[in-house]
Amino acid sequence: MALFAYPELVRSSTAHFVDVDERKGMTRGYSLVDELAVLDEEPTTEVVEEIDADGFEALFLDLLLHGDPEHSR
Repeated sequence: MALFAYPELVRSSTAHFVDVDERKGMTRGYSLVDELAVLDEEPTTEVVEEIDADGFEALFLDLLLHGDPEHSR
């Protein structure tokens, strides 16, 4: 949720086709991420690969310690 509210924390991301198994059984909830575009489907999801960890930590600590995620900003 932090990345949704603070998209500037995203350092790199890529678009991929993603499908989630919703059938009953052992693989329910399994996520398929087609990183190599083998399925030839349109990308459906932006996959975050790297974030600003220091920025996230500051945001998180400000929220925990001060009740305001933007206390230090």
